Amino acid sequence: MSILNSYSAEKIISFGDNKFELESKFNLSDISKLSLEDAAILRNGVYAKYGYEFKKELYRKYFGQFSWYEGENANVEKQLNKTDRENIDNLWKYEKIKEIGVNSS
Repeated sequence: MSILNSYSAEKIISFGDNKFELESKFNLSDISKLSLEDAAILRNGVYAKYGYEFKKELYRKYFGQFSWYEGENANVEKQLNKTDRENIDNLWKYEKIKEIGVNSS
């Protein structure tokens, strides 16, 4: 996992030089530069921006470092908009492709 790269009141997650605004559609070429672990963090960031209360300690700890995160909602599915769903879908697809490549090496 990347070391926490960015603190902000804005909902932004950074991995190295790649910054992702959680309110915007993610650039596919930027997604393709992520590790599997960073892609999973970014995907969960979409849920975090709505205050999803993570069960996994990894995500509670990671997002707990951001001033904008408040884990208080058990279900945020109804709050996801079209862009959120596209970002999640694109990240899932990328993770599956990357996972196949890692396991076949």
